[in-house]
Amino acid sequence: MQRLDIVSGVSMHHMAISSSNCAKQEADALVFWLEHRLIDLNERLTLSSEYRIRCIILSVHLWT
Repeated sequence: MQRLDIVSGVSMHHMAISSSNCAKQEADALVFWLEHRLIDLNERLTLSSEYRIRCIILSVHLWT
């Protein structure tokens, strides 16, 4: 269930990035949200899940 929360949150924030005139601010908000979700779920995440989320964070930084 937690994985679905992360995936749906990423999708929601990605839509905001795509439709926003302030894409940099939206991307920063997405990175902030993902990093804090990682802290909240740290005990329950597998290494591969954390790696995938870190790749998403990196791709958002590279995209902006």
